[in-house]
Amino acid sequence: MLKYPVFKPLSSKAALVLILSALLSTASADVIFLQNGDRISGKIILIENNIVHVNTDYAGILKLKSRNIVQFSLTAPMSVKESRFTESIPATEVVYDVSRKGGENRLFIKSHGIPSSIPFNKELVVAKVNGATLKAQEFKHSGNVDLSANFDHDSSKTIRYRFKGNYKLEHGLWRHGFTGNLYRKRDNDKTKSYYYNAGYSVDRFFSRHFFWQGSIDYQYDWIEDIRENFLVGAGPGWQVWDHARSSLSLTTLLNYQELHFKQGDQSSNPQMTLKWDYQQYLFNQQFKFYSNGSIGRSFNQDVSLDLNLNATLAYKLTDSLSLNTGFQYEQLKAKRGDSKNRSVSLGIGYQW
Repeated sequence: MLKYPVFKPLSSKAALVLILSALLSTASADVIFLQNGDRISGKIILIENNIVHVNTDYAGILKLKSRNIVQFSLTAPMSVKESRFTESIPATEVVYDVSRKGGENRLFIKSHGIPSSIPFNKELVVAKVNGATLKAQEFKHSGNVDLSANFDHDSSKTIRYRFKGNYKLEHGLWRHGFTGNLYRKRDNDKTKSYYYNAGYSVDRFFSRHFFWQGSIDYQYDWIEDIRENFLVGAGPGWQVWDHARSSLSLTTLLNYQELHFKQGDQSSNPQMTLKWDYQQYLFNQQFKFYSNGSIGRSFNQDVSLDLNLNATLAYKLTDSLSLNTGFQYEQLKAKRGDSKNRSVSLGIGYQW
């Protein structure tokens, strides 16, 4: 005759121990509330560059962009570094809550028992005081490439394509930027527009907002009167704001400009230029609008207008891919010749 094991009911003490263990396990986890209504449970081990690193039992370390988060709280010994210009301070509590008054783009911390709030931007670093905690990155980089093409064979045979990209590298007090752009348009087998440009800039920050920039820009055009346009300059800049959902910087440059014309002439001009760089996430971060460009003129009146305008609206398909529509306008008015390029594009973008 088979004998079946007899399971004895848990004693009240054992049941209480199990319940308390489950409650303590749940309470010790950090809960992050996302904009789409989801919740992530795990251990927040690092906040850096607008990324919250969460260690989970089910998926390893997750990286959550701060613009997709609406609330989280930390109660553990932490080290908080507000920006590259401040020292790290100890904290025992960190709270982020966009529904709280003044809570958007700010963290509420408690250090030495004193509550305060600090900006929640990409310069902020929060790390738990733990040997297993991830270390902040010394180099931070980001970039994107856009590719667009248009083929129209209705009333006329028109082919347009553009390749555009930029790359940004930050370390310490320095920020480097690289840009490149190639555009070509053919109409009925005749090239109507064909040019490329490339640029490099380096910013050295002296405070959270003030920086000094040096830049080099070059453009070559096969069609317009102005064949080559070379600019090198330096000047002060101001980071008006910079957080997860929006950023704006303005720069004033004193440039040396050298123009080479199709006829073989050339001119050298001292020039004053105003540059801008703006980006804004819209509609629950599903869309991103960004614009950059410059406007200037020479002191010797040889160049009355040097304008470069770029504007792009991107629709996010995935975290890396987007559908982009953009407008680019360039105009240079000089005594010995002019240059004008205007284009509208629709294409695919990849960012990292």
